[in-house]
Order: sequence, then structure tokens, then C-alpha cells
Amino acid sequence: MADFLAMADEIGSVYLSLPQYRGRLKMSKPIPPQLATKEMLEEMIAEVYTTHEVMMDDIYRRLDEIYYPIDSRIGWIHKFVENIKERLTKSVILWRD
Repeated sequence: MADFLAMADEIGSVYLSLPQYRGRLKMSKPIPPQLATKEMLEEMIAEVYTTHEVMMDDIYRRLDEIYYPIDSRIGWIHKFVENIKERLTKSVILWRD
């Protein structure tokens, strides 16, 4: 059909009749539907589940690589801030006395 439309564009506004260009059009045979057995379907479903599990494992592994180092840095900063608060509190108490 794409060839037919390309010819129509080349010719312009000239009327085209399909019988005249029948040799240029390629008719394809319809593809018969494939029948699947229960075993084939179960195998396909098992492949989908396996692929999903592998994908989720990769996602969790990547998340662990990114999240836990950031979490440990944030934990260190939190401890550092708490230490500074304690020192400031002690120095304010000593200053008041």
C-alpha cells in the first residue's frame, strides 16, 4: 500500500485505478493464529515471573548501592549535629554560671 501511495504522490492528481496497478501491489497471506498448549503457556508465564524476579533483584541491589551509603552519611551528620548541640548546651550552662 505504501508503494501505491508513493506512486500516487509521483503522478499527482491523475486518477489511478487499482486493476491497472495490480501487479505492483503485493498481497500477503494472512498469518494463521498460533495455537499454544497449556504447557507452553505455563512456560511463558514462568519466564515472565523469572524475568520479573531478576529485574526486582537488580533494582534492590542498585537501591542498596545508592541508599545505604547516603543513609550512613546522614547518620554521621546527625551524630555530629547532636554532639555540637551537647557542647553548646554545656558551654551555655557554664557561661551562665
